[in-house]
Amino acid sequence: MNVTHTPTRVDRSSRSGFTLLELLIVIAVISLLITISLAVGSKVLSSGRETLTSNIVRTLDTSLTSYIADTGDKIPNPLVEHPDATSGSIRWQPVSDVRRGESFNDEMVNSVGWYVYQMRDVSSVNATISGLATNVVKQFAPTLDSTGSYPAWGQPPLTTVFDGWGRPLRYVHPTFDGVITTTSTSTTGGVDLADLVSIGSSESFAFNRVRRNRIPEVSTKRPADGDGGICPNNRPYFYSAGADGDPSTILDNVYSTKPTFQTE
Repeated sequence: MNVTHTPTRVDRSSRSGFTLLELLIVIAVISLLITISLAVGSKVLSSGRETLTSNIVRTLDTSLTSYIADTGDKIPNPLVEHPDATSGSIRWQPVSDVRRGESFNDEMVNSVGWYVYQMRDVSSVNATISGLATNVVKQFAPTLDSTGSYPAWGQPPLTTVFDGWGRPLRYVHPTFDGVITTTSTSTTGGVDLADLVSIGSSESFAFNRVRRNRIPEVSTKRPADGDGGICPNNRPYFYSAGADGDPSTILDNVYSTKPTFQTE
C-alpha cells in the first residue's frame, strides 16, 4: 500500500521578517556596540593626548637642563624684562604660573610663553623647543581686544608651547611656587610682588600683585589659579592641567617632575 505524505505547509508570512522582539534585541546589541566603541575610542584618544603631553613636558624639562648646563646658572631668573618697557626704564615680568592681580577676572600669566621668551638667546634651548611639532608651538596672548590686539594691561603674543588638549602648558618657578594668597584659605586677594622678589629702586614691575590659589571658586564655576605645587629640589617644573583643564585636580595633571603639595 502506497502512502502519500503531504508536505507540511509553512506559513511564509511568519518568516517574511523579524519579529518585534528580534528587532529590539538587534537594536540593543547595536547600541551596546556603539557605546563600547565610543568609550574605547575616547579612552584611546585621551591616552594619546596624555602621551603627547608627557613627551612635550619632558622636552621642556630637557631645555631647562640645557640652559643650566650652558649658562652655569642653578635656575633661571624668576623675572624677565618686559618688551614694552620705555627707553631707559626696566619693567620686570614674573616668569611663573601665577595670576596677575586680585581676582579670577585677572589674567593668568602665560608662564611657558615668558619662559620661551626669556630663553630666546639661549641657542640650546631654542634648538630643543624647535624640535617640537609646529602644531604645539604657536603664538598666544591670554587676552585680545576686538581688533586682535592686546590691551595696555595685557600680555603680548608670545611663542607658547601647548599640551595635547590644546591648552598652554604651565611653568612653575621656585620663587612663586606653593599657594600665594593673602591667607591659606582665601579664594581672592593678591600678594605684593615686592614681598616675593626684590628689584632696584629705579625699576618697576609690569604689574604689582600676584596670586596662586589651588581652591576653585565653585559659586562662579571658575577653576583654580594653579596646582599649588612646590618645586622639587628648588628646580622649576612644567605641567599640564590634564584632560579636565583644571589644575587643582592634580591626579590627571601631567608633570615634567612631580611636585609636593602644601597641606591645606
